[in-house]
Amino acid sequence: MKLLIGGVDVTQLAEKITTSGSSGECARTLTASILQTPEDKNIPVVNLALGAPVVFSADGQRLTGEITGLSKSTNSNTVDVTVKDLGYRLKQTKITTSVKKQTPQGAAAQMAGANGAPVGSLVSCETEFSRKFADVTLYDAIMAGYILDAEQTKKAYYMAMDGTSMTVRERGETIGATIEAKVNLMVASFSESINNEGKTERKGTVQNLGSALCTTGNAVHVIEPFTGLVGLFYIDSDTHTWAKGIYTNKLTLAWENTMDAKA
Repeated sequence: MKLLIGGVDVTQLAEKITTSGSSGECARTLTASILQTPEDKNIPVVNLALGAPVVFSADGQRLTGEITGLSKSTNSNTVDVTVKDLGYRLKQTKITTSVKKQTPQGAAAQMAGANGAPVGSLVSCETEFSRKFADVTLYDAIMAGYILDAEQTKKAYYMAMDGTSMTVRERGETIGATIEAKVNLMVASFSESINNEGKTERKGTVQNLGSALCTTGNAVHVIEPFTGLVGLFYIDSDTHTWAKGIYTNKLTLAWENTMDAKA
């Protein structure tokens, strides 16, 4: 595991690190508690500031971003930092542009390139569309084409960052892990209820030994007969935690493969 803030290795000062993501959020979030005690001269002082660049890697996960939040107190010997990968800028950047007879991936590359956003892999679609965008976020404009394709193909897509590059992938295409009772499953929870519309709502969560690919947008196989969580599920949100030498995941599961359709 390695955590760099402003180019300085602070791994040994990090008591706990988490990364997390959820559907509809193209940015992953990292939180860390960094040991800082001015009275103890043996602990190096780290320049923790908003906007400072951060690089994190552990167990196959990697996040490149910047500090977006800081919290400190006189009754604590740690500083809590919040980091967003660079995907959060895609929801801050507003654009006005037009697309004419482009595929979703072609439009995505065009709009991202025009706004200085590096582009990684973009899932290919055959749908072509034309649209004018006025004062909308870069994220919404890029995903609009993929939403149109999803309506026709019944596939689902999501945006994520690969280092500093934007990617769009097919949701559920990657199986992150098989999570099984008495193997790598720690806790499984399931609940169901009937809502006001008369439809059954189901909620499922699992906690398991850490697996880097158990991230939002991917899928997992779960085998836990007591709760009835048996089969293929889609990850709606995820939290990865590294603390005291132990790496764990907590996942919120979905039964259906759907995508963020707000664009």
